[in-house]
Amino acid sequence: ASSLQKAVEDKVIIGKGSACTRRSSKISHVLEAIDMPVPLAESTVRISFGAFNTEEEAEIACSYIAEKVQYLRKFKRK
Repeated sequence: ASSLQKAVEDKVIIGKGSACTRRSSKISHVLEAIDMPVPLAESTVRISFGAFNTEEEAEIACSYIAEKVQYLRKFKRK
């Protein structure tokens, strides 16, 4: 999550935890409640949209994030 957050910060701001615990490194209580495995929960990100965001902006952000995810996967530890 941190690597992706850093990779997209020039165009998109994403969060690593729930909105109500942004300063905490704890896994979201929601992800715990659905029994998400810890490694997966630690790699989740939060993407928020506001009332004034357009569909086009959302599509651009999604494409940019997907591009960066593909790039980062090249460096995934095995």
